[in-house]
Amino acid sequence: MSTDSDTVDIRTLLDKRSYRVYQMRTKQKKTFRQIGAAIGRTRGRAQQLYRASLRRIELKMSGGENIPEFSLKTRAVHCIYRTFNKRDVTKSEVIGALKSGRLCPAGTYGYGWKTHREVCKWAGVSPEKYLTAEPSKPKYPRQFF
Repeated sequence: MSTDSDTVDIRTLLDKRSYRVYQMRTKQKKTFRQIGAAIGRTRGRAQQLYRASLRRIELKMSGGENIPEFSLKTRAVHCIYRTFNKRDVTKSEVIGALKSGRLCPAGTYGYGWKTHREVCKWAGVSPEKYLTAEPSKPKYPRQFF
C-alpha cells in the first residue's frame, strides 16, 4: 500500500503518536520492536498503531469522511459496530438507530453521553433530540461468564 504524502497532509490527519510511529516506520525504516521501545509500548501495539495510520490515510485518500471509522473515535466506531454488526454503516442508518432507541446512552455497551454527542455531531443531528429515547431491549440478554 503506497501513500502519496503530496495529496494528503499526513501530519494533520494523524494524532501525534500515530504520526511519530508512521514516520519511524516509513522514513526511518525502524522495526516495530524499535518503534515500540521508542514510544514505550510493545511491538504489537506499535504495529497496530502503524496499521491504523495506514487505514486512516487510505480512507482519507478515498474520500472516506462519511465513514464512521474515519470521522469518529474508536469507542464510537465500536459501539456502532456492536449495534449493526457490520462496518459499512451509513449516516442514515445511524440516524434511524438513534430515532428508534437502538443506539442510545445505556442501551449499547460503552455508549455513554460523550459518545452520544460525538455520534450525533457526525450524523448531523441534535444530541438533545434523541436523549429521551428508551433503549430497545436486546434480542439476547448479556451473559457474563
